[in-house]
Amino acid sequence: MLKVSVVLPAYNGEKFIAKAVESVLSQTYNDFELIVVNDGSKDGTAQVLSGFGAKIKVISQANSGIAKARNVGIEASRGQYIAFLDQDDSWLPEKLEKQMALFEKDKEVGMTYTDTYVITDDNAKIRSFKLQKPHRGMVIEELFMNNFISTSSVIVKKECFEKAGLFDDSLSPVLDYDRWLNIAVSYKVDYIDIPLVMFRDHISTFRKNEIFTLGKAIATLEKFINSNAEVRDALGKRADKKIASFYILLGRRLLAKGDSKQAFFNFYIAVKMTKSISAFFHIANSVLFDFAKNVLKNAKVGAVKF
Repeated sequence: MLKVSVVLPAYNGEKFIAKAVESVLSQTYNDFELIVVNDGSKDGTAQVLSGFGAKIKVISQANSGIAKARNVGIEASRGQYIAFLDQDDSWLPEKLEKQMALFEKDKEVGMTYTDTYVITDDNAKIRSFKLQKPHRGMVIEELFMNNFISTSSVIVKKECFEKAGLFDDSLSPVLDYDRWLNIAVSYKVDYIDIPLVMFRDHISTFRKNEIFTLGKAIATLEKFINSNAEVRDALGKRADKKIASFYILLGRRLLAKGDSKQAFFNFYIAVKMTKSISAFFHIANSVLFDFAKNVLKNAKVGAVKF
C-alpha cells in the first residue's frame, strides 16, 4: 500500500500548476501518488497537466468547488496518509521526507504541518510561524483560538477523515480550518519548524469577500463548539470572547459599508455572548477608531491638489 496520496485541486490554474506538480515530483521521499482533480477548468490547465503523462493521476469533473475536489481526491486515494497542495503553492524537496518522519516517531500523531514561506503580492517572503505561533500535541484549545495551520503544509492520516468526516463545502472559504479543528479534537498534531512550503498569499481574496468570510468563520466556530462540549468546558469564557470578537469585526465591516442595522445587530450579539460591559466599550472604541480613520482619510483626499 502506498504511504502518501497528494491531493491537488486545480481550477483555471495554468499559470502556476506546473510548478506545483513539479515540486511534488521532485520530493526526496518517493512513496507517493499525485492526484490532480481538474475542477472544470476553462483555461489551459488540462493541457499543462497532460504534459506530465503517467507521472500523475488526473481526475476531471464539472466545476464543483474546492471542497468537492479535495473530497474526490481523498476518496480516490490509495495512500495511508493524505497530503494537500493548492495549485499556486509549491513544496521544497524535503517536505514529505521530514514530515513522514514525525509520524514514524509518534504513532499517536494524526496530522502534521510545517512552517511556510508566505509570498505576498509584492513578492516579499515572510515565515508563517512568525505570523502565527505553532503548537504541537493535543492542540485543540490553541487551534480554536487561532488557526496556525497552513493547508499546503498539511499531511493527515487517512483514518482521520474516516472519523472526522470530509470537507464541508457549506463552510467555504474556511472549510480547511473546520477540518483541522475536527481532527485536532481527537488526534495529536506535530510540526516541522522549517519552511517547506512556498505559499502565495491570497489576502486580497479575503479583503474582497471579508464580510462573507467573517460570517463563515463565525459559523465554523459556533458549529464546532456547539458539537464539542468538552472543548467548550475547557475554554470557558474564552470561546465566547473569541466568537464575539468575530461578531464585532463583522459589525465594523458592515458599518463601514453603510449597513448600520446589521452592524448593530452583530454588536448586540457580541455583548450578549460575553455578558460583559468591556465588550460594549471595545465596540465603542472600535467604531470611534474607524470613524476617525475615515475622517483622516477623507481629509487627505480633500487636500490633494490637481
